[in-house]
Amino acid sequence: MSIRTRNIETSQSTMYVDVHSFFYDSQFNTTSHEKLLKKMKQQFVKEPLERFFKNYVNCLGSLFLIGEKHTTVERTLEFAAKFCVSLYDGQVNNEDTLSENDEMPPFLTLLFDYLLKLHKTRNQNIRFRVCQFINKLLSSLGEEASLDDDLCNRICTNMLERLRDKVAAVRAQAVMALQRLQDPTNHKCPVIKAYLFHLEADPSAAVRRSVLNCIGRTNITLPLILERTRDIKDTVRRHAYVVLVKLSIRSLTIKQRERLLREGLKDRSELVRSFVATALLPGWLRNMKGDYLELLHALDVENSTETSILALNTLFKHQPLTEVKGSLLPYQEDKVIPLEKLTPENALFWRCLAQYLHRQGEEMVEELDSVIPNLTPFCQYIRRYYLSEGPKNDEDSWSQIQRQFIVLQLLELSEVFDLADEMGRSNLKKLIYDMLTCTHVKKDLVKILVRVLVGVDPNVNSRLHFLAEIVSEVHEPMTEVSVDLPADEIRKKQLMQAKVRVQLNEVVEEQQEAVQHQDFMQAQVLLEKMKELQEELQRLNVEPSVVHEQVREQHNDRATLSKCLCIIYEMMQSETVTVLTPHLRTIMENFVLHYIEDSDTYIRSLALQTVGTFCFFDQDLAKKFILVFCFQLANGENDEVCTISLKVIFDLFLLYGLQPFQIEDDVDDDNDKTGRKKLFDATDLEDAGEDDITTSKNTDLLPVNDASDNFIRILTSLLDSTSAGMRTVAVEGLCKLILNNRIKSPNLVSRLLIMWYNPVTEGDVYLRQMLGEFFTTLAFGNQYGQETLEQAFLPTLRTLFQAPCTSPLVEVDQDSVVRLVLNLTRPNLNKSSVHNNFAIVLCNEVLLDTDPYNIQVLVRALTQLELILDDEIVLQNISTVAEKVAEHVKDKACLRYVRKFQNMLTSSKFSLTTCMTGTVRTTDGSSVLTNVEQQATDSAEGVSCVSKDTLVNPEPIESDSSDSDENLQINTTPSIRSKMVVPETPDNSDSPVSEMSSDTYSSDIAQLDGEVPSQIPSSRPAQMRRSGRLANKNVRENSN
Repeated sequence: MSIRTRNIETSQSTMYVDVHSFFYDSQFNTTSHEKLLKKMKQQFVKEPLERFFKNYVNCLGSLFLIGEKHTTVERTLEFAAKFCVSLYDGQVNNEDTLSENDEMPPFLTLLFDYLLKLHKTRNQNIRFRVCQFINKLLSSLGEEASLDDDLCNRICTNMLERLRDKVAAVRAQAVMALQRLQDPTNHKCPVIKAYLFHLEADPSAAVRRSVLNCIGRTNITLPLILERTRDIKDTVRRHAYVVLVKLSIRSLTIKQRERLLREGLKDRSELVRSFVATALLPGWLRNMKGDYLELLHALDVENSTETSILALNTLFKHQPLTEVKGSLLPYQEDKVIPLEKLTPENALFWRCLAQYLHRQGEEMVEELDSVIPNLTPFCQYIRRYYLSEGPKNDEDSWSQIQRQFIVLQLLELSEVFDLADEMGRSNLKKLIYDMLTCTHVKKDLVKILVRVLVGVDPNVNSRLHFLAEIVSEVHEPMTEVSVDLPADEIRKKQLMQAKVRVQLNEVVEEQQEAVQHQDFMQAQVLLEKMKELQEELQRLNVEPSVVHEQVREQHNDRATLSKCLCIIYEMMQSETVTVLTPHLRTIMENFVLHYIEDSDTYIRSLALQTVGTFCFFDQDLAKKFILVFCFQLANGENDEVCTISLKVIFDLFLLYGLQPFQIEDDVDDDNDKTGRKKLFDATDLEDAGEDDITTSKNTDLLPVNDASDNFIRILTSLLDSTSAGMRTVAVEGLCKLILNNRIKSPNLVSRLLIMWYNPVTEGDVYLRQMLGEFFTTLAFGNQYGQETLEQAFLPTLRTLFQAPCTSPLVEVDQDSVVRLVLNLTRPNLNKSSVHNNFAIVLCNEVLLDTDPYNIQVLVRALTQLELILDDEIVLQNISTVAEKVAEHVKDKACLRYVRKFQNMLTSSKFSLTTCMTGTVRTTDGSSVLTNVEQQATDSAEGVSCVSKDTLVNPEPIESDSSDSDENLQINTTPSIRSKMVVPETPDNSDSPVSEMSSDTYSSDIAQLDGEVPSQIPSSRPAQMRRSGRLANKNVRENSN
């Protein structure tokens, strides 16, 4: 129990000692509350209402002054609220159900009047406790309780006013106090409007959490609750998932389910990931009565395969293995699922379970063998399902997609089998051959088939030869054709037929003569010969005039060519392929190159992609075909072709650098040697030179020739492309070139910085996220990052200053840009002196600029610098230019910033002098003489150089107007860092009196001025308008 709580007893007068004793005893535990309530009610009956009320509020007032969170205060306030509720007629002890017709006791009416008058006090502790006590009063009332309509209006109006309090803890309590007054089904409800505003815009995480906890979940509020799963604060994101756990999975759309799982299981905070894995996902599984397949069906596995796999792997880690296997075994016969029962859900579940058991190692070998058959029967199983039946003519497109998905899962499952079985490995290889050559197997299965083949045939040459045969078989399959016999063959056949007829006639005549001479033996022989000649003649007559031959027929349809190109591309993606063999060169020259100019843009894009893959293995080949990609890019007739070409060009530059691709320029370019180029040709903001672009072969930056420079300018011009895909690829490629030291261009960095802040790119989430990661990596992970940012800082500001009024750049917050660059270049993170240079640059720019607004931005930036002033010459130079700025600036507001900057320099100058002389002035006016070299040694070892009596402030403090040595505390470290930053109050959600730190919140919250009426409008629902009934404490969740 705190000292302030104990002082309750001594601070009260003797006239209400009995009431005070009840309050005092209630703070120790809640079990005594029932007994104390009976005694306090007896005291209430004995004393007059005015006297008892005065004693009661005096006790409350003592509690309201305590701002710190303490369990004794919470118990006492809870007891006080219970007493008020117990005064209702017919209320027995502490029952929490009140009748709708119960009238409010006069004591409670007086108490609400007292609280609503007190909520505007200056003391933030009292404002906090008043809101908290009103919340406890309303929460203690039953679910069917009602209040007077006027009182509801007054409470609502006053608590909405407290929602605009500058203290975050007060706003959080006001949110809870309004919980019973909301109508979630009415989008015009002022409480719901205020809740939605604070849920989205309040700078305090505690307030946002409080709104999430109190707001009713309906179709109106659900979208913003879902949006809080992307909150910047991990505790708010977790609380949003806590709220959503209470919703059934059927209340959400498939898109919302997939997004919640994907983002929750991949959240950067372990706090959020753990909750989603252990609470949200198992809760959804319970909604489906523990049926994994029903859960997969609710996630739509065909369109959200990655998320479904992630969800299954998470459940496997937290659920008993017997329960998991029990969901699959009822569908299996002989360790396979019967073909008639095979669905996308159980196929994916089978695959994920087998892969999970396979990853567990030897300890799960027996469990794995219990769910998969041997490899040979499994190959026959896939063959029966996909190859034997084939697609049916009456099968719709969705059924074909499902069949494709199922066979994909089965092929993924084949990777967990033991390939030591030679017979099974041979059958699997034969299956891969048959599937790749089958006409109805689409190119979507090529990737997995080639990947499985890598495990089946690890020998690179053998595998490449095998795939080359498949490509040849697919492109030019063996076909039986009918060929007419040549004229000579036909004439020869006719002659043979005539000869046989002649012989047959002769034999017939001889046979007749033998019969006439009664030489029956000879007649019998001739009869046999006659039969043979008749058969010969019949055979010659039956012989066709055409013959059937097996020949290779070339197929150049889109499906065949795309499948062949995909096979070649995927076989080149294997990590085991490291060189460009003669066999691969033959494939490229005899097949791939024929289609880089194909009229079909899809085939052309695949061919260019494949050629680019070949170029990754041979620099000479890359130099030969770079112009082909450039031509396709310059042609620009199809975005898909241009995007592929651009990706290949950037990859080649990243791999080989720009030096190997020096392009000879025969055009005499004498009109513009400086290479001036517009950064934003859409708005014509300024001409920024790209002549500073340099490249490196490895890590040393070297200048390039004009042709390569022009080529880089062509690539940078794509930043203004109207195609979002082209623009994104260009930004990503240029960022990679800068980060890998292939080029160095401060103007390009300035352009990317402006693109990040440009309102035009606000809807391109991927682009902005990529640029944010780029600037972070450039500042802290690149050798030339600090120097590049330093050189890009001033051009960026000038571009923003000179933006015309019609440009979207006028909406950019220039102070935000300044803060970003200064934070990225702070010396405590990078150990650099960039801010020293910024001080000179900003001061010179102030002297050159005449616009008052621009000068204000520049001088405000001076106060945010973190200088390292350990060099007297540097300090003198900055002080000199600062004095010139002070003389130049006339505006009082700007002059205050300049004076603040000069005070920082003065303090640093005194600190530097003290460190060099070894003299430190202590707080009592005495001096402590120290040795400078000893200071440096002790500082490195973390040992103080001054006596224990010396009070040393680790941060330089601004001197007051007296500038006396007694009031100035000095850091004795030799290297003095003078830091001038705008102080920010941290968001202390645990403290009930923490102040708001956002200056913009006061302006944003003003949007509610027209939305918070003085009274609740007459359109309030019937239960609130007529009887003033409070909303149900457990607000009904009206969901989709």
